[in-house]
Amino acid sequence: MIVNKYRFSKELIKEYVWRYWRTHVIVECGIFLAFLLYYLYLFLAGYQWALWVILMVCSIPVMLVVRIRRDNKLILERNVALYGKEDPEHTIEIGEEILYSVEGVSLRISPNDVKKCTQTKNLIIFKFKGNMAVMLKKDSFVQGSAEECLAWFKKNKQK
Repeated sequence: MIVNKYRFSKELIKEYVWRYWRTHVIVECGIFLAFLLYYLYLFLAGYQWALWVILMVCSIPVMLVVRIRRDNKLILERNVALYGKEDPEHTIEIGEEILYSVEGVSLRISPNDVKKCTQTKNLIIFKFKGNMAVMLKKDSFVQGSAEECLAWFKKNKQK
């Protein structure tokens, strides 16, 4: 049995949201850079209208930052609406199945539903079918350890 217990703080929310958006940011910034270079070339070649396109393309990074901040704020607001506080206590028990509890509200999840496992500096993130994610804080294991949790994932993924 592996047990993880922690409070989902603002710092963990930022880390989770950044991990989620990181792949999107890399792809979108690559597209942004390609457009920017193309229209910069057109502008330097004498096409004055390309300047307006460059200004519009430059708004993409600003929109990304706004989206990331909005997601952080949205998670905090959901926590307050659902649990009455910004930093609810999460308890995850991993055994035959995964028992995910937040402030007394429990959900049982089959290990067969785990699609992917990713790691950040402080988190282990299990992604499930249905686009659900469960986070485990690496330094908050009551029973077991982060290494045991990752070994559990690898063992269940092989089945």
